[in-house]
This record gives sequence, C-alpha cells and structure tokens, in this order.
Amino acid sequence: MARVWLPVDCILCGNPPVQLCSSCRMRFPFVIHGVSRVEGLKGVAVSEYEGEASRVIRAFKVFGSRQLCGFLAESMAAALDQFLRDSEPLPNRPLWLIPAPSSRQSFKARGFVPAKLLASAIRRKLIANSHPNVRVVDC
Repeated sequence: MARVWLPVDCILCGNPPVQLCSSCRMRFPFVIHGVSRVEGLKGVAVSEYEGEASRVIRAFKVFGSRQLCGFLAESMAAALDQFLRDSEPLPNRPLWLIPAPSSRQSFKARGFVPAKLLASAIRRKLIANSHPNVRVVDC
C-alpha cells in the first residue's frame, strides 16, 4: 500500500514502483573478486565501484533504504560465503566485519552510518548461512 501513496522510481532505469527494479537487479554488474589490504588482511568485493554499482551504493548511502541495504547485503553475504567456502578453513574464531566509519559531517547529514547498517545486515545473512562466529566491529 505504501507504494501507492509513496511511489519511488528505480535509481538505475527510472521505472516505478521500487528503488531497484527486478530487471536492474538481474543486470547488476557483479564482478566478485578477492582483495587484499594492509598487513595481509583478505577480503572480497562484489563489484567495482563505478557506473551502476556506484549509483546503487551512493543511493543507499544517501537514503539508507532497507530495500537497497537488503540487496547489497544479500549480494555481499553470498560473495563472502563463497569466498569463505573456497578459502582455507578458519579456526573456530570470530570473523570480523569492519565497517568504515562515516565522517562527523556525513553522520550529521544522514543520521546513520551506512557501512554499519550494511555490515549488520551481512552478519545476519551469514549467520543464517551457517557462519555463527560473525561479528561486527562497533565504530
């Protein structure tokens, strides 16, 4: 019912009634690949931060939409789940998700920390997929 009273358009194609339509979800430019950070920390990315992917991420950061958060979290959790299954077995220690903190100015403007929302959603999906030791660093 909310869609009738508060219609929105797809952020990629402009068609109503959702922020990311099923057609654009299916065409999302996934480029899943491993990444390395300082001190040998390993991670996984689900897309390059460009084009349509950056538009979806920016829209999530601006609006904090549950729909966009759910889509991104589902995609990221699936990629991380596969990455973990393909990697060496982890000892029975927590897997830490470390969201990048927002600047004070961004937090004031938004009222939330997008990376923390996303990390929490990813954690819930990973726990549901048999990864019970997932933790999110509180930033």
